[in-house]
Amino acid sequence: MVQNLQSPFRQESYFFWAFGVHESDCYGVIDVDSGRTLLFPPTLSPDYAIWLGKIEPESWFKDKYKVDEVHFHGGNVLADQLKKLNPKQILLLHADNTDSGNWLEPACFPGKDQFTADTKQLYPVIAELRVFKTDYELEVLRYASKIACEAHKEVMKHIKPDMYEYQLESLFRHISYYTGGCRHLAYTCIAASGPNGAILHYGHANARTLS
Repeated sequence: MVQNLQSPFRQESYFFWAFGVHESDCYGVIDVDSGRTLLFPPTLSPDYAIWLGKIEPESWFKDKYKVDEVHFHGGNVLADQLKKLNPKQILLLHADNTDSGNWLEPACFPGKDQFTADTKQLYPVIAELRVFKTDYELEVLRYASKIACEAHKEVMKHIKPDMYEYQLESLFRHISYYTGGCRHLAYTCIAASGPNGAILHYGHANARTLS
């Protein structure tokens, strides 16, 4: 039964910035010349409905994410749709995370080898665009900051001697989700006590008690 367990999914940040899509295993295409957007959600097995809920139609994704076209991907669907756009080349996101050392690999799909792909241009352009926030993005950032501040204050209110560091982190996560609806956190709560407070990014709350 382990194969039917699905852990909480967090969307890749650049893809989320471009499409706002929460679902996993999706592809997205933006026609640079026209601005048209195409979304390619996965073709799901009928068993999906039993374990994870209703399988939505293409029209549901089109309405929710306000894209121009939606096509379930499978086989050569993505390549076939790209051919209709007749691109001279396709720009694929490829970048390295200088903090973690991990690489964001370019999208891979059936029929990709039929196109000339560029993996260098897109990342620096989008990275620069993400610096400039829309009013809506600023509103979301302010909300997230407000929830984090409230969570920190609640932790401080409930601190007592003999509590464990992990209890403080647990409370921070609880308040963020229970009152703010934030399932994913932007950072780990620094629940440090004693000499651990000298560690700049202490993010592994252990069994140390507060005295």
